[in-house]
Amino acid sequence: MPSHKVLGSIAHNFGHSFTSLMNYWHTDYVMSELLAAAQKSGCDTLTVDMLTGTASPDALLTPMVRGSVAHYVTDFPRLVTAMNATMDFIQAATMRVSFDLSIRRPSASVPGFIQSPFVCTTDIVDDRGKSYSATVKGWW
Repeated sequence: MPSHKVLGSIAHNFGHSFTSLMNYWHTDYVMSELLAAAQKSGCDTLTVDMLTGTASPDALLTPMVRGSVAHYVTDFPRLVTAMNATMDFIQAATMRVSFDLSIRRPSASVPGFIQSPFVCTTDIVDDRGKSYSATVKGWW
């Protein structure tokens, strides 16, 4: 029987997967591309509506990032049902990936690459108005 209890886990898994090494798109890690676009544009936060696929700002939506976002949004209903919930439970779902561009350090593993810390917050609001939020933090 479908359960609302798993919506917090769904929020966590979605954000964790998007920011992980599993999010490799054609030739590079999407988070590398996203950070490079953020450093170049000065825009520090990507926002994605996981139900509609709407994402912004345009300065961060390189073809690689746009393709990955589209894939993750398309796959979201499968994740929901695989975790024993239903899309009927979900009223809203948003992911935000924010970089602190004021903090920079050289990568220990990739010469010439400059890292910044990130926070990825995924919020799901269910059909009863209850919010489920998950946060993933790290360096990229």
